[in-house]
Amino acid sequence: MGVSAHERAGRRQRDGRTAAVATDRGRSAQRGAAHTVPVVYFHYDDKYLVVGTGMGGSKQTPQWFRNLTVVGTGRIRVGDQDHDVDARVANAAERDRLWTVIAARAPHFDKWQTRIGRMFPIAVLTNRSAAA
Repeated sequence: MGVSAHERAGRRQRDGRTAAVATDRGRSAQRGAAHTVPVVYFHYDDKYLVVGTGMGGSKQTPQWFRNLTVVGTGRIRVGDQDHDVDARVANAAERDRLWTVIAARAPHFDKWQTRIGRMFPIAVLTNRSAAA
């Protein structure tokens, strides 16, 4: 029997980062159902960064990333704690600065980006309780 996304949240990944779960309501008002997907995050300052790589670096930005950034809010689990977050896509200058941080921590992301030939977008997630 498989392990759910929530059960995988907080487990250590092979490269040492922790999986988080991003939950969003989708882009379509008709759908409106929450979507939960395990993702790798990078803790940076008081924020979380997630990258729209897709599995192993896909040619298109994954749906979960599009949903999260269009809706602008979500929920992540870090360890055993859930956090409501505001989400936004990093602008070009910020993305370039953040990419150096991500590439240093996860060089395989940089290799995937080069192999795929598209620039992976970065979402900056701010804990809503910290933003208040």
